[in-house]
Amino acid sequence: MNDSRKVILSSIGILSVVSLVATFSIDFLSGTAFSRELYILIDTVNAQTKNIESIARFDKEHPVAGSGDFLSDALFGQML
Repeated sequence: MNDSRKVILSSIGILSVVSLVATFSIDFLSGTAFSRELYILIDTVNAQTKNIESIARFDKEHPVAGSGDFLSDALFGQML
């Protein structure tokens, strides 16, 4: 009985360590993935901001005769 108890306690200990390592690994990897996605999202937002500012500057410098919003609508439609 004593040997089987040692085997069971050793198995529980090993499973506990494996579970702990797996938990920390998953936490680390998910944190890294979220950080990367946040960086990509911020980069995308900054790029869109620059595009919108460029379009506004272009519209101000090159007004279209007749419909002033036609060019903006066309450019924004392509962006989105």
